[in-house]
Amino acid sequence: MMLDSHIACKTDDGRELILQNVDYNLSIDNLMATCTIIQNYRNPYDTNIEAVYTFPLDSDAVLLEIEIEINGRRLKGKITEKSAAEEEYEEAVEQGDRAIMVEKSSEGIYTVNIANILPKENISVRLSFTQLLEWRGEQVRFALPTVIAQKYGNPAALNLDDLTDPETSLFAENRFNFNLQIKGVLKESQISVPSHHITIQKEDLSTNVTIDPDTNFMNRDIVFIFQTEKAPQRRSFGLIGRDFRGYAAIASFYPTFEDNFETKPKSVTFVIDCSGSMYGISIDRAKIALSKALDLLKERDSFNIVAFGSSSISLFDGDVLATQEHIDIAKAMIKTLDADMGGTEMANALNRVYRRHATNPSENSYLFLITDGEIYDHERVIQNARKSHLSHFVVGIGYASDDALLKQLASATEGSFQSIDPNEKM
Repeated sequence: MMLDSHIACKTDDGRELILQNVDYNLSIDNLMATCTIIQNYRNPYDTNIEAVYTFPLDSDAVLLEIEIEINGRRLKGKITEKSAAEEEYEEAVEQGDRAIMVEKSSEGIYTVNIANILPKENISVRLSFTQLLEWRGEQVRFALPTVIAQKYGNPAALNLDDLTDPETSLFAENRFNFNLQIKGVLKESQISVPSHHITIQKEDLSTNVTIDPDTNFMNRDIVFIFQTEKAPQRRSFGLIGRDFRGYAAIASFYPTFEDNFETKPKSVTFVIDCSGSMYGISIDRAKIALSKALDLLKERDSFNIVAFGSSSISLFDGDVLATQEHIDIAKAMIKTLDADMGGTEMANALNRVYRRHATNPSENSYLFLITDGEIYDHERVIQNARKSHLSHFVVGIGYASDDALLKQLASATEGSFQSIDPNEKM
C-alpha cells in the first residue's frame, strides 16, 4: 500500500494549517546538487498557535539553512546544543516572542517548531540543502524525498518513547512546482524520471527540467536518472568555493578497473519482504528483481530464498546448487509470492539467515535483501548485521523506501545499496 504523506504542519493541539503551495528549485553542478524548498502555509484560526512542521531529506543531504518568513519578517536558524536550544525556545514561547527550532527527529527526518503565529498569518518555510551525487556505472541517480511513510513496529518496546511520528494522510493531494537546472558533466546526459512526467529544455550553458502539472502530486519521491555517454576520463571535475574561513574544494575522478579478475563459487541468500507495505507494484517489481538475480548465478554457486513478513519461510532447508532444476523451482515459488505476510519483522528474518550461516560458514557468502525498509527497529537490525560477517547487498524498493536504514545496513556490512522506484527498469 502506498501512503501519501501530508508533509504536515500542525498546531501544538493537533489542528492543521493549510498548505498553500510548495516550490522546489534544484540545481546540479557536475555532481553537486543544491536544492531550495519553499512551503507556504496559512494559519486559518482565530488564536495564536505554535506549529510543528515535519519534512524528509535524503540521509546523505546536508541541511544548509532554514528560514521562516511571517508577514515579511524573516527568522533564521542558528546551530545550538539541543538542550540549550529547547530551553531558549521555551522561554521565547512563554514570553510571546517569535521563535523557531529545527531538530533532527531521526535519520532523514527533520522537525521545525514555530512559536506564536498570529491569526490569519501566512508562513513561508524555506530550507536549503546540498548533496554530493555519485556514479553507478554509466548512471547517476538522484532521489528527492517528498513522502514520509508509516513504519512498522512498537516504538515504546524499542525504548523510543521520545519518538514522535509525523502525521500522514491517505487522502492528501498536495501539489508542487519544480524546476531543475543542470550544468557540467551531466548537462548532455540522457535524463529520465520514472516517478513523474517531465519536460526538458536544452540551452547553451544548461539543461532545464520541469515536471508536468498532471503528475506533480507529493505522493512519491522524485527520482532522476542521468545516463551518460561521456568517456570515463571526461567525467572528472573540480569545484571550489568560499566557506566560513576561506575556501573549500572538491575533486572527483572516475576510475576504471580490469574486468578479467577470477571469480569464485559463492553462496547467496535472497531475503524478500512480503509484508503488507509492499502491496501492489512494489512486490511485483521485487519479484522481477529476484528472478533476474537468479539468472546471474552459475551452476557452481549455491543459494536459498527467505520470504518474510510477521514470520519467515525458506524455500529450501539449506543452500542448494544453482542448477537449472533448482532455479526453476525457485522461479515457480517467486510467482506465488505476494505482500500478504503481515508486518515487517525484518530483524527476525535476518537473524534466521545469520544463525544458519553461523552453523555452515562459507568464505564467499552474501545476503541479498529486497525491502522497503519501513521499520522502527534500526539499531538492532544494524548491530546484528555487523556481527553476521555477511556482506549485505540491499535493494530498497517502493515510492518512499527507508533509504536511511538500508544505506546504513549495506555500509555496516561492506555491501552495497541501490534504491529502485517501482517504475524503474529492474
